[in-house]
Amino acid sequence: MDGKKNLITPSLKKKLNTANLINLYDIITYLPFRLQKIEPFSNFNTNSETTYLYTGKLTNISHRKSSRPFLVLDFTGSTNLTAYLFSIAKFTMATLKVGQEYQLLVTQKDNLWSIKRYSPYVENKIKHDSFTLGKAQQSDYLVPVYKKIGEMKHADFNKLHKILPENSYNLNLEGILPKNSILPTTINIKSIHKPSSLKDFNNGLSQWISLKAFLKICTISYKEYINNNKQAKISKFDREYLNNLTKTLNYKLSTTQISTIKDLVGEITY
Repeated sequence: MDGKKNLITPSLKKKLNTANLINLYDIITYLPFRLQKIEPFSNFNTNSETTYLYTGKLTNISHRKSSRPFLVLDFTGSTNLTAYLFSIAKFTMATLKVGQEYQLLVTQKDNLWSIKRYSPYVENKIKHDSFTLGKAQQSDYLVPVYKKIGEMKHADFNKLHKILPENSYNLNLEGILPKNSILPTTINIKSIHKPSSLKDFNNGLSQWISLKAFLKICTISYKEYINNNKQAKISKFDREYLNNLTKTLNYKLSTTQISTIKDLVGEITY
């Protein structure tokens, strides 16, 4: 992070401290809990629950008062759109101006378009792989979504991973793994935070899960060795640990991953 140190603002540094993310390892191993797929609005499918990216000019605002006040917003663009904003605050009206262009993230349910997020639109002709609402191209995106921890919100993690150097995501395992291990001595988890495709994301996640399982099993083995003062025997891997790990990531272990973990158990079983 040395080359980008000046890009981490005092405010962001303070938030990292509240989240107890003190060093680079803490940051890169705080993983997203899900992956959000975003598609251009032109790809709309009535049977889909996908989040869509829409760009258009705001033409009208209607404020509906009820037990739960909401806004009805009309837009014109390549397709005209009427969308509902249910999450409103005191400052919301000040951020919406008729005649201004916006980019929206919208989903459809019961034939109603709901606005998840919005931002004033600034035309950007340079294509970027990362997603920034307000400057995004009409393309497909995979966006890692992070749970709030301390004062660090999803948007803060998104900003942070945009400024981290590419080599920040390399985990050097030389000297940690046994010789002839089936795991590589270097694991790069960049694809978890900056996926170029779903396959890319799953490959990075698979490596990370295998490494975590290996380290956990090693820890269990060592504790048993100390407690019994003899070589530890492991007859089964820690299913509860693996279940909890994958549950927090909202993904299930594949057959290949389970097979890999069983091989890892074999490597450290005496």
